[in-house]
Amino acid sequence: MCVTSLSTSLSGACAAVKKAGGVNKKIYAGSVKDLTSVTFEVDGTISALTFATGKQLVSFTGRVAKNTASEPITAEGEGNVNLYAHTVQPVLFHFTQADRVAIEQLFALDQVFFILPMRSGQILTYGLSNDANTLQDFGMKLSEGDDAVGIELNDMNAQTATFTGNMLHKAIIWNEAETYANNITAIEAYLTPAV
Repeated sequence: MCVTSLSTSLSGACAAVKKAGGVNKKIYAGSVKDLTSVTFEVDGTISALTFATGKQLVSFTGRVAKNTASEPITAEGEGNVNLYAHTVQPVLFHFTQADRVAIEQLFALDQVFFILPMRSGQILTYGLSNDANTLQDFGMKLSEGDDAVGIELNDMNAQTATFTGNMLHKAIIWNEAETYANNITAIEAYLTPAV
């Protein structure tokens, strides 16, 4: 994006400066390759996903204050573009063999995206391009993880992971025009395979 002047101010509204931090305990993941389209509103937010037949989102429910995300920026390099490293660090609690297989399947994806409900009431999408023409050219990939069983009886016993992917923009907000509850209902519908 070539910017030669500025036109939008940040007002420092109460909702912005008093925004709660953190990711909710239930998060959603999908494969970019399973998407056939993304609907963007005029303001740039995402309002809908279209999955290929038989494809869907999955959810991971853990504990409060365990999942996290960030988007550090690397200023212009030789390509003269800023890179935003979309980074999601879920803590995946598992007990059964089916749980372990689900984690392995997530780790095997090379173009994953995450939808993260935030404690602030916003929902952010990491790993999806904000340009429908380059949707299939981006995504995130596992960069590291550990499944330490701990030493003490009260130690955390869950799979940790870090997913990263270089994007040309910040994470995208999910449909600001709708209520949080309506957005969650819409996202939850994607947990059923598309027909």
